[in-house]
Amino acid sequence: MWKVIQRRVVYNTPLGWILAHFEDSSLTRLSLPQPDLDDAVADFPCGSAPQREIERLERWLEAYFAHSPSGELEVELAPKGTEFCRQVWRQTCQIPPGQTRSYGWVAKGVGKPKAARAVGGALRRNPLPLVIPCHRVISASGGLGGYGGSDRENIRLKASLLAWEGLG
Repeated sequence: MWKVIQRRVVYNTPLGWILAHFEDSSLTRLSLPQPDLDDAVADFPCGSAPQREIERLERWLEAYFAHSPSGELEVELAPKGTEFCRQVWRQTCQIPPGQTRSYGWVAKGVGKPKAARAVGGALRRNPLPLVIPCHRVISASGGLGGYGGSDRENIRLKASLLAWEGLG
């Protein structure tokens, strides 16, 4: 169930609090799940959202966290980023739940086969984690690679999301 706390739209999941930011009826930002609500709220922009879009996002998140096929999110997405980032994010959305691909696979998919490191940079700036499933992108050696800035806690979160999807 979504709540509005300190003028921020928040949702509690089994892995922590997720915050959503909309501009008009488009989803522009979604936070990584965070265990501490105060920390999550402190670094996230204020805003409001149309009730219909909140309900659609909630149904999608509920399906995801219930291990049900969540299908396509029926909310308009408007992630902000460079053209290269948007290409990387579109390619990343092609990775089905329960599967992983390498940074090199994403790079080849956007027509830049030697840009695996740049792909990592674009994924680090992903404003819509879970929706753009950057946690499904791993290193060619099978290691986790980075996630959300690559601090230790975020790497644990990536492992938790992969485990949630049956890959851990």
